[in-house]
Amino acid sequence: MKITTKLSILFGLALLISSQAQAAIVQFTLSGEITFATDGNPFALSTGDTISASGFFDDTTFTDGTTPGITLIDFSTTSNNMEIIVGNTFYTDADDEFGGGIMFFNNGIIDGLTYLSVTFDKNAFDSADTFGFYETDFGGTGIAGNWDASSYTAVSAVPVPAAVWLFSTGLLSLGVFSRRKRIL
Repeated sequence: MKITTKLSILFGLALLISSQAQAAIVQFTLSGEITFATDGNPFALSTGDTISASGFFDDTTFTDGTTPGITLIDFSTTSNNMEIIVGNTFYTDADDEFGGGIMFFNNGIIDGLTYLSVTFDKNAFDSADTFGFYETDFGGTGIAGNWDASSYTAVSAVPVPAAVWLFSTGLLSLGVFSRRKRIL
């Protein structure tokens, strides 16, 4: 095969790779405020304390909800991960009763989360500490509160631009040319 044919193939592959839509991993944080807390709740929280959710998701995993304008991210998929910190308790996707929470967006603005976990207290007979939320409210054993939609922040990881792929192919072809000249 001639060197120009090889280079044409390499260039074509580089263009194909660079034109592919690339997914970006998005890191996010969200916080909420405790509006009600009983004394001695299992989370050791008081009224006015905050809880937080953080994690990451693949931006290609957005799906449309049943209502127009509503999109969601399902955290039961392996490419998405969420952790919720409620006082001294950490919850992950594995702790959710349905395998992972769901984050909702209404026309691109966070509209809430769904999540349900029941953590059995090994020190007490037949008792469970629960934590769950639906839409903008959350609740648990002895606590209740609201998510603050304005606290939602998301940072996308920047995918490798097409220019990098083309530059790499150019360097590779220069290496092939220089090697070819030394052999002759």
